[in-house]
Amino acid sequence: MHSVIALTALFATSVFASNLQVINNCGNPVYIRTSHNGACDVGADGTTCYGTPFEVDQGQTQQFDFIADGEGTSIKIATNADVNNGILQFEYTVSDNIYWDVSDLDGVGAARVGSPFSGDNVWTGPVGGSSVGQGTCTPVICLANQICQDAYQQPDQKATHGCQDMSTNFQMFLCSGNAYKSRRAISFNA
Repeated sequence: MHSVIALTALFATSVFASNLQVINNCGNPVYIRTSHNGACDVGADGTTCYGTPFEVDQGQTQQFDFIADGEGTSIKIATNADVNNGILQFEYTVSDNIYWDVSDLDGVGAARVGSPFSGDNVWTGPVGGSSVGQGTCTPVICLANQICQDAYQQPDQKATHGCQDMSTNFQMFLCSGNAYKSRRAISFNA
């Protein structure tokens, strides 16, 4: 009985292959750390708390494979190597669906809302998979110099998306040019 459960768990873990690709179109490198299930932020070595972050140069892509254990993960993206003072977060949990969001909470410092990419366009969304475009399996589009209403601005806001197809991958385009438009963004001057 135990061997069947272990084999089933191994099979489920090995088959699951969704991921996030962070594509840096900005003029400077971006720096990334991840945190899983509330643990400390880890960088490129995957183990050292607050160690050297991933560095993604202009025109480069960094891929993060999803962890499918029902616990939350935050991928924290910054414009400086500190990665603790001003972040944009892609957060996800994989359980019966892939639940995900983009968050500006802590974006310009601890407990301060904003984004280190507020002057740039950021497009984040599902690519591939049969549930793309259905329900809330839709992109988050944040336009330069506007408050991104589809990203978390308040802890109690409803900004979580869900994709039923467990093979769905995601991409985040940083500094994506002027290619994306959204009716849901509002100006900082409003």
